[in-house]
Amino acid sequence: MRARSGRRETRCRVWPRDGSRGDAASAGRLDEAEAHLERARAVGAGPGGLDALAALVLLWRGEVEEAASRSEDALRAAPEDARVVCSALDVFGRARAAQGRGEEAAAAFERWIETARAAGLTALELQGLMELGVQEFLEGKPDDHLREARELASRHGVFAPLVLADLCLFWWCGRRARTAEAIAFGEEAVELCRRLSLDLLPHAVMALGWARGLAACGSGEDEVAEALQLSPGDVDLEILAGWIRGEWAFRSGRHDDAAEQLGRTTRVMHASPSAVPPPAPFLWLCALVAAGRGDEAREALPEVRSSPALSRQYVNRLWLAVGEALLEGSRGGLEAAVRGFEDSSAMDVAVAHAIGAEVLDGDPAPGWLRAALETFERGGMESDAARTRSLLRGMGAPVPRARRRGAGLPERLRQAGVTAREAEVLSLVARGLSNRRIAEELYLSPRTVQSHVSSLLAKLGVENRAGLVAAGLALAEEREGPDRRGRAPVSGASEPSRSR
Repeated sequence: MRARSGRRETRCRVWPRDGSRGDAASAGRLDEAEAHLERARAVGAGPGGLDALAALVLLWRGEVEEAASRSEDALRAAPEDARVVCSALDVFGRARAAQGRGEEAAAAFERWIETARAAGLTALELQGLMELGVQEFLEGKPDDHLREARELASRHGVFAPLVLADLCLFWWCGRRARTAEAIAFGEEAVELCRRLSLDLLPHAVMALGWARGLAACGSGEDEVAEALQLSPGDVDLEILAGWIRGEWAFRSGRHDDAAEQLGRTTRVMHASPSAVPPPAPFLWLCALVAAGRGDEAREALPEVRSSPALSRQYVNRLWLAVGEALLEGSRGGLEAAVRGFEDSSAMDVAVAHAIGAEVLDGDPAPGWLRAALETFERGGMESDAARTRSLLRGMGAPVPRARRRGAGLPERLRQAGVTAREAEVLSLVARGLSNRRIAEELYLSPRTVQSHVSSLLAKLGVENRAGLVAAGLALAEEREGPDRRGRAPVSGASEPSRSR
């Protein structure tokens, strides 16, 4: 989910020509920002910086079209000032994103990156990469720019953008039912924020709460409550907390509770149209139908369809279509709603299949539940898997045997307690990849890979990385046959001599 990180002063800052900065606007202190503007006008500051700062204030006030127009004024007034151009493109892109005009937003962010790179403004380049990466995440696209931003932040030791990238990659993994990876990203983000006293901590803690709740609904409540206590009055956090708690109730089958929680959250979102855009309004529609409150759902439908959040995140379109299918009692509509989202939103597709089977019943229901169960078990979503099994039993349908933890692993690894993820790490260690390269291959953080390597050393009883390489190659030979023997690791095989 996208956090309005301007409050935490990680956005592009505007420097009007008299030297007063736009930090107040970036932090959401609008009265102070207005005072800066008045002083800058009084001393005859140039129009470009003033327009850019005024555009940022307008954006914070929710006047997105006016903000976009004023940022265009800034671009015309100071086309050669790279800082002003980047600041104006920042506001213009975010305004267009809030209006659901993703292509225009992406184009603005790309121009921002090119401008900053040409001017040697690395900090602004990094912020532009983050904005573009977040925009692509919200559209369900690959995570290339997020990873590029993460690499640039890591290379320059800039930790706030690094945490922001981790949090975006966290949501990216969670939507794809990659629960363990999402938890790992969340834990690393929280650890970095606590250790470095970063003011992104509330959002990192909230994200970790959602990740823990993927494994077991409600198990992240301590983190959600802590995040709210860390930053009282933060509308973004209030929206995220309401959505997360409502989603837990929805996935647990407590549909009346879900409808009440998600309905309240929807009202907050409508009052703050530029805030974070989770699928709360669309899950609210689904929860009303699942709770047998169809008349309320029909009454709410126009409001839900007009939600500003609909066009701002790809998964929201999925849940609106699911809600409409449930309301119409259309099995074909539900199947059409989730089609094409299997890769980018495996978790949501599985939850939609489960709720569809519960509400619509009929011939497709057992098949939907079995498909959902496969995703839940593969993703470590234990409470969802248990509920899905219960629904299958209630239909009198055959219930697949529970997947054994570590199924598919060689016996030697199962006996040692090696997890499936650790086995993947072991295979890449055996190929001579460094921890950093393994992290890139598996979409993990280097810290998480290091933790897996340490665990493998202990479980397999070897002393160093060379021992892990030998163990990994031996297992590969057992699996692939004698034709692999004698094959050397890849060219990076000098890596095993390093310490862990």
